[in-house]
Amino acid sequence: MSASLIKDFLGSLRSPDHWLYASWLSVVTSTRRHFLGIFWLVFPVMVYIWGIGWFMAMLNPGKVRPFMAHVGISYVLFRLVVGIVNECSVVYRASAPYINDGKTRYTDYLLSAHARSLFIFFFSFPVVFVALLMSEQFDPAGIPMALVGSLLLIFITFTWAVPISFLGSKLPDFAEFIGNLTMALFLVTPIIWYPAAAPEGTLQGSFMRANPLHHLIAIVRAPLVGESIEPLTWTYLGIMAGSGLMLSVVCYRAFSKKVPMWI
Repeated sequence: MSASLIKDFLGSLRSPDHWLYASWLSVVTSTRRHFLGIFWLVFPVMVYIWGIGWFMAMLNPGKVRPFMAHVGISYVLFRLVVGIVNECSVVYRASAPYINDGKTRYTDYLLSAHARSLFIFFFSFPVVFVALLMSEQFDPAGIPMALVGSLLLIFITFTWAVPISFLGSKLPDFAEFIGNLTMALFLVTPIIWYPAAAPEGTLQGSFMRANPLHHLIAIVRAPLVGESIEPLTWTYLGIMAGSGLMLSVVCYRAFSKKVPMWI
């Protein structure tokens, strides 16, 4: 019988002991190896907000604190999505002993990759929230919309992580390609600059609006800082959600049985 993504996904949610607990242990044990422990999970965010954010704000006219909040929320969301995608591109190869032992409910491994990045995100978010509270542009009324945007972000990321995971198991070099691609996308994602710097109709504006990470970050960030969401963003994300869901279901059914041979 062909594997079903929805059936396996529901099965993983009913039995989260493997992927959820293993993900938590992975994060906790990685911090215990260091003297400062959990501090290293939040330190990069602090550097981006109060280091790079402050420095870039000094180079451009405008208020400093709103820009640091912009950098903080953009960076943690970028790191969340990129972390999930990069880990999913190698998750089956990294779990080869378990898969070869017959544990072939692949949604466990996909959810494990998501959980690890989400745990790191939750540890980092209090730092970002402090930066938001310091910003004059923070809009508490936008929190519910930002939560809806976060759920949409996770859904879209999961649907596209499925085909990415199979490509990563089939092609040994695919993970390196994804890693370099995400580095390039950082340059055209408004993290250390405002989206207004890439107006519509310009070359840089076209690159930014073709970048899925821009739209995924915008639906969460914009409500929190009082910005409007472009109609193009909703259209773009709607297409991504629909096509990603169909592609993930088809890929899971078609390629699940081939993973043990590929890895």
